[in-house]
Amino acid sequence: TITVTVDISEGGKAESVSRTMTTACPCNPASETGDPHYSTFDNNTFTYQGPCGYIVSKDACDGGTPTFEICATNSGREGQTDPRFVTGVHVKTESDELLLSRHTVLWNGEVVDKSIPKLSTDYKLLTYTSIDGRFVLFHTEYLWWIEVLTRTLHVYLHQDSPLHGNICGMFGNADGSPFNDMVLPDGTSTEDQNVFGYAWECENSCYYKELLDDLGRLK
Repeated sequence: TITVTVDISEGGKAESVSRTMTTACPCNPASETGDPHYSTFDNNTFTYQGPCGYIVSKDACDGGTPTFEICATNSGREGQTDPRFVTGVHVKTESDELLLSRHTVLWNGEVVDKSIPKLSTDYKLLTYTSIDGRFVLFHTEYLWWIEVLTRTLHVYLHQDSPLHGNICGMFGNADGSPFNDMVLPDGTSTEDQNVFGYAWECENSCYYKELLDDLGRLK
């Protein structure tokens, strides 16, 4: 359990806000690692060499506006044969948009200092860097969090999160079964990992790849 206190200034007023994150639970992370290998929340594993950005997790799978969407962006360009790896993450929530790389963070268009904890204005998103150097983005309401490491993305879902069985994307639905993870955006299923990956390509992923390249030059 981690308690972080953040100083917030708004409208000429300053206050200190504390938020507690509980990450100690039997939570197996979904992950994208290597070139790249995917492991879902329910431990289904596959490889997909897509050169773009792909939605690894979101809610509102039956329609409507998601409360969150996590898009992992891979290295390389279309037609290149070099191994891919995750270079960063684009996160959208109801009120915030973040672009995360291993070294830098762009929050609502502004570069922020990763070493200083930051809390969103609705108090739902919190970032901090742990003592051992892990950068964490935590959602205080729906109890999910992500870690961005070198060529690696981990996404955790707390055992008490209401999202179990109510999410979709490359990391599956977190309902406890690895056999129904490969569901396409239209609700149908596939066993073809290439069909699966291609279907979850993020909107405007090329634009975010360019931004991540720019962020990499700021490190």
